[in-house]
Order: sequence, then structure tokens, then C-alpha cells
Amino acid sequence: MEKQLTSTTIQPETLLKELHELWASLAREKNPQGLLRACSMTLFIITEDGQDTAAARRIAGNLMRAHPSRIIIIEVATGARLQGRVFAECHRGAGGNDQICSEGVEIVAGAAQFGELACLAAPLVTPDLPVMMWCRGPRVFSSSDFEPLFALARKIIVDSCSAPDAPLALAAIKRMRAHQQIADLSWTRLTGWREALAHRLEAKAADPAGIRFASIRYGRAAEPCAHYLKYWILRAAPLARIDLEPVSSAEGVHAVSVSCAEAEITVSASEARAARRNETELICEELSIAGPDPVFDDLLSRI
Repeated sequence: MEKQLTSTTIQPETLLKELHELWASLAREKNPQGLLRACSMTLFIITEDGQDTAAARRIAGNLMRAHPSRIIIIEVATGARLQGRVFAECHRGAGGNDQICSEGVEIVAGAAQFGELACLAAPLVTPDLPVMMWCRGPRVFSSSDFEPLFALARKIIVDSCSAPDAPLALAAIKRMRAHQQIADLSWTRLTGWREALAHRLEAKAADPAGIRFASIRYGRAAEPCAHYLKYWILRAAPLARIDLEPVSSAEGVHAVSVSCAEAEITVSASEARAARRNETELICEELSIAGPDPVFDDLLSRI
């Protein structure tokens, strides 16, 4: 269920009023005793065009099941007038009787309106709950347009694998980290790889500090992942020589090999748990991490 608002009515109090009326309408349509309004956080999703917004809306519907939230989708559209709508996503609870519903706001705005957006969005944040912000696409790494919104969130989530220039994206993440808690889905993609390599080293009774050589084979779009893996290995084995080997036919990380006194170990994508997780699974994992990630923060200081 949703309601469209015109550009002349986009004010915080108007949006909050429309959300209230949306819930009243839901209560009339469904059994009020079986309607649960669920919210564990506010999640901003910043998108870069209409197609990106459509994908974000589909992901938001899935996220609301695991992380019931007030989701605020902000689409940056060149020359757009300020407009928006409110919506709700509902699903049946485990027992099959209750309808569990979360709410959302979708706003379209031009880049020039981002300063105004920060003032508009601040009252929409659910009080006393965490606030996360997911910036989809590469623009966040090369533009300062997003910065007025950053102060609203506890954590900013980006994806450096979406950027055409990996060094530029990693440098931007380091700059953002100086002022904000930040997470990168490129690092999240490596959870299974790190687990698999650690388990293989443990099974061989090999000391990670004894790694002398490592190679990381990766597809071009996964260059940030390769850099993160490199510095993660160097964190345990500072004297290791690590080669990064791009593979034109590969998507993501293709294989990781390490050489130490006790063993020669190679981990392939088929051995790394959930190495090919989709975007919904990645963002769901990040939303489950409320506090900072000290390992990731340490990596950023080394890159």
C-alpha cells in the first residue's frame, strides 16, 4: 500500500501525517488485533536513478522481514523536483495469523536539493533507534553531494566494488572513516573466504604468522576485495609477499593460495561459504552489526 505526494506537500509533518493515515487505512483493511507495526531502526537508502530505486525497493521489501525498519529511499535524479510517497510492506508472522508491517518513505530530489533534504529527513528518523545509511552505486566515492545527509546516520554503508576506480573508492572510504563509522559490502563479501582460509590453516596446524607467500586471483570488479584480503593476510603475516592476479573470466574473488612452512593451501570460490551472496544477503549481514568492526578499521589504516 502506498500514497503519492506532490512536490508542494513534501514537508516532514506532511509525510509523518501520511504515514499515520496509511496505518489507519491498514488497520481498517486488516484485523487490528493481528496488525503489528514493527521497527528496529531507520534505514536510509540513497539511489542514483529510477532503475536503481526499483532494485532498492525490492531489496527493502526483503530486508523488512529480517530487519523491520522505517526505510527512507532517496533517489538522486538530475533536474528532478522534490516529490515523494509513503508505503508499507506487510508479511505474515511465523504463526500465520499476525500481519507484521513496516513503513517507508520514498523521495525523489535533484542533487542541488541535498542540503534541503537533510533538514527534511531529520524529523523522519524514528526516535531512540539506530540509524543506518546505505549509499548504492559509485557516485558516493566521487561527489560531496551526499555529505549533508551523513550526519543523520550512525553508520554509512557503501560498496567499493560498484566503483570503476578501486584506488579512488578506497581512498574515499578512508576519508569518510575519519568522520563516520563506515562499512563496505566489498569487505562483507569476504566473510566466507576468511572463514575458509582460517579453517584450512587450523586443520593443517599452520601458524598464520608463518605465511611466506600468498596469491589472490580475482575478477576486475572485485579489485577492492582483493586489496582487503591482501591487507587482512598482512595483518597476520607482515613479511609475506602477496601477489594480486586479475583474471578476466572471473567474477568476484576466484581463488586464494597461501604458502607457509606447514602447508600449501588453496581456497576456491566453491569452498568459501556463500562466496556468491546477493546484495540482499550482504546488506542484511551489515545491518546486524550495530557497532564498529575493529578488523575493518585496522585494514583501512594499513591501505
